[in-house]
Amino acid sequence: MGASSETMKENKGTIVYIGGFEMPDKNAAAHRVLNNAKILRQLGYNVVFCGVDKDHKPLVCKQKEIVGFENWPSSYPTSAKAWIKQLLDFSYIKDILELYGDVKYVIGYNMHAIPLKKLLVYCRRHGIKVISDLTEWYENKFSFQPVKLLKYIDTAYVMQILQKKVDGMIAISPYLASFYARYVKNIIVLPPLVDIQEEKWNLTDNSSESRIQFVYSGSPGNFSSYKCEKDKLRDIIECFYSIYAEMDFHYTVIGITKQQFLDANPQSFEMVNAMGEKVSFWGKLPHNESIKALNSADFCIFIRDKSRKNMAGFPTKFVECVTSGIGIIANDISNIKEYFPADDKSILLSDSDTESLSRAIRQVMTLDLQALRSHRQRNSIFDYRKYFDEIETFINKI
Repeated sequence: MGASSETMKENKGTIVYIGGFEMPDKNAAAHRVLNNAKILRQLGYNVVFCGVDKDHKPLVCKQKEIVGFENWPSSYPTSAKAWIKQLLDFSYIKDILELYGDVKYVIGYNMHAIPLKKLLVYCRRHGIKVISDLTEWYENKFSFQPVKLLKYIDTAYVMQILQKKVDGMIAISPYLASFYARYVKNIIVLPPLVDIQEEKWNLTDNSSESRIQFVYSGSPGNFSSYKCEKDKLRDIIECFYSIYAEMDFHYTVIGITKQQFLDANPQSFEMVNAMGEKVSFWGKLPHNESIKALNSADFCIFIRDKSRKNMAGFPTKFVECVTSGIGIIANDISNIKEYFPADDKSILLSDSDTESLSRAIRQVMTLDLQALRSHRQRNSIFDYRKYFDEIETFINKI
């Protein structure tokens, strides 16, 4: 399936990859874009990034090299004024495009409406093909509050009008591919990919823990909201509380501190304190550290509602859990069923209610821990090298 060599072929021109990714590993978008770019480079293209960088103070472009790729990030918007400017501005993208005289494709990663509209016009004039890398469809509801109204209009215009005008689409889910199939001739469904040869995956679990280790690693949502409901973390805590007195386990939560969780979920205070050291909150960690913690666990858990946002997307943490080879308890969202491990430990739930999750946790608690750890293997199903031929076919059709 994959190419046998990492050597780049003859130069076929430049591809400029634009979006809100922060290289090299500051957000999930960066991981996706970087591994997609490795395939494109192997196909013979010079791939250039035009993302964002929170370390940049002024809104100007500055070149950085990221594992051999040229990178021209703009500063990350930290105020409403800067966010609106980014929402409307195309000038810095135009400046980057004009640096290269051989741009063949531009890939827009979840771009805002005005920059995408201007990009489509610019590329049509200059004979450049526009590809959309689409990974989300947020449910921005209508509101007269200015910022929310702007987000609502932006999302509606991008998803209902502009995305239908691109020359090709890299869709993260069948949900998105199906919606745009009538309008976009060339579409490929591509989940988040990994580079399994990176050092962060070359880990051996030497855990001597005598109790089963569960982990959550991610961003559970807006800390100021009353639920942190993105991954139903409060519901998971409730399920562990229902068994903590009779079963021995340890649950590690990465991505949020204990105080942040309790501020958003004050009703969970007694449950968290009652479980004591059986539940640990580590806060946000560097990506390599979160992968290391994931690798040291026996099971990861994530539960999400079947909303449009979750069905249109694809959970990056699922990819990381599958790659690390640990057990998974998750509900059936997006198309993860297609990639779900066919083993005797992982459990795919048909729904997201706490009763089903509690049964699943109790079930895996009965597994032989030594056998569970000794039979664990890394899984290469999401390694980018396996998708080389599919991407090559997709690019050649545009």
